[in-house]
Amino acid sequence: MATVINRTTRQVLRSVNEPDYPLSDWIWSPVLPGGDPKYWIIKGDTVRVMTPAEKNEPAALKRWRSEQRQLLSDARDDYLDTWYSLNDFLALRVEQVRALAEGKTNRAAYFRPWILFHDAILGEYKTRRKAIRNAANHNAIFAVSLDFSPLDAQAPATKINIADGLGVNN
Repeated sequence: MATVINRTTRQVLRSVNEPDYPLSDWIWSPVLPGGDPKYWIIKGDTVRVMTPAEKNEPAALKRWRSEQRQLLSDARDDYLDTWYSLNDFLALRVEQVRALAEGKTNRAAYFRPWILFHDAILGEYKTRRKAIRNAANHNAIFAVSLDFSPLDAQAPATKINIADGLGVNN
């Protein structure tokens, strides 16, 4: 009778008949380290305890992701503020819906480029946020660009001034 450990689940069974447990899934008579099995790493037929750095890596990745998401959100907000405030954008949406309801399709079309531009910014933000979420390490997390200025090329030619009653500023 011996001890076996499952390579995937880290389940330890004591006083078992080894041949009943296939070597592809189980390690026979392993030298088991102390500590919580959730901190064990299995390489080949060896079981070892994670180093302190390995134990802290998930926490560090979580912290780095959180920091980078906040920086990305701030960069998005700063970029949007160079064009208009969120309240201005909401006013654009309201004016577009009102124009459509009144059958003023030309006026509704006037707002469309700005709404599409806003949607492009948010789409890019979501793509970058997903890249941060899926990043496997520090370098990949911080490789996500915080610069939204390449989207300038998609900006409408005229700037809308909400304060002046949704007029146009050249």
